Amino acid sequence: MSDDIEFEEDDGIEDAVYNEEGQHVDTQDDLNAVINEQVQELIDHEDSKAWRKVLSMPEGRMAIWSILCEAGLHTTTFTGDRTGDFLEGRRDMGNWVLGRKVFTAGRKWYTMMGDEAEERDARIKEIKERRGYSNAT
Repeated sequence: MSDDIEFEEDDGIEDAVYNEEGQHVDTQDDLNAVINEQVQELIDHEDSKAWRKVLSMPEGRMAIWSILCEAGLHTTTFTGDRTGDFLEGRRDMGNWVLGRKVFTAGRKWYTMMGDEAEERDARIKEIKERRGYSNAT
């Protein structure tokens, strides 16, 4: 079985040439618009399904959390110079992942990721303490 997303045989796109209001579509531009809308709905559905699958696995949540952290989602981006613009762009991408993908799949995933990150941090701290790690320089 391939890991690639494959569209189902019944792709949900109807062959009829009617728009959402039930009006007959009589121009190619109108037909193209209806088809584009139907295809976009299919793509959105498959995308949402893929994100839910990733978020349903602990490894997937850990990967997404690391992306959100690297994006600077939980930090300030103001530097007073051009670096701040770059950092704000990264942070904006993190906000997009969180708002458009994670929250769309379900807000519970963000809470779960945060809880799991806290647990990982506590385990790391415990391991360091057992091995005599010190922050003192």
